Amino acid sequence: MCPLVYVLMVVMGIIVLVILGFGISCVWIAIRHKLMKASIVISLLGVIDALYLSIADITGSWIIPRFIREYYEQLHQIQWSHVFGIPISFFGLGFYIGLLALGLIAVIKPKYQPTVNMVGFGLTAFGVLFSIYLAYVSIFLAGVLCAFCVMSWILTATLFVFFSVQAKRTADIFWLKI
Repeated sequence: MCPLVYVLMVVMGIIVLVILGFGISCVWIAIRHKLMKASIVISLLGVIDALYLSIADITGSWIIPRFIREYYEQLHQIQWSHVFGIPISFFGLGFYIGLLALGLIAVIKPKYQPTVNMVGFGLTAFGVLFSIYLAYVSIFLAGVLCAFCVMSWILTATLFVFFSVQAKRTADIFWLKI
């Protein structure tokens, strides 16, 4: 593979990290005490990412340049890209839809906020651990780094931070009542 492609991949990854970092910091500053609403937005970004990959997996058609998608396609061909014959992107879609639903439940029915905080914390903790495993497989076993995967890892880590803060608030309130 051409070294220029690796350079472009690294540059693209850095750009994605900078944009996401800026966006996340803006969200954090703008709605510091409204983490659940921010988690809805982040979950929606994850749904869009995973939905696009799921549709591309089913149809085989892409609307992005070849040099970006070829890394995902390489990852999609390895044995670790499917669980029980189902592409990982489908599980990611379910994960993000579940977190989106949790956020909406917490906003619409605030009385369920403590339960949502704890369930969201558990889900995102699992998501972070699974993302670490996928990063290991991607980087060390497959030798490929996919922009979609990196974005998903960042979104999952961000959601984990948001739900961790919310869960800590819930735990503090719970323990103060005892």
